[in-house]
Amino acid sequence: MTASLGYLYIGNTRLLNFYAGFEFMQAWTKNKREFDFNTGTFDNSSFNTRFYAIKVKWIIPFNRRSPKEYYLY
Repeated sequence: MTASLGYLYIGNTRLLNFYAGFEFMQAWTKNKREFDFNTGTFDNSSFNTRFYAIKVKWIIPFNRRSPKEYYLY
């Protein structure tokens, strides 16, 4: 399961474009093998793994600005 919540700002000057957000991942996992070779025992337990992250991105555009006037023929 993955969820994220963020804010995207795109400015008129094209230099101040950024993204800031919070991301959350969660996984319910289990060993593929019943026997754990590291400990030498049987292991059928399940795990709940969580990952939290804060993302901050600066967006640099490479395209040219489109014209403000459009000509239709």
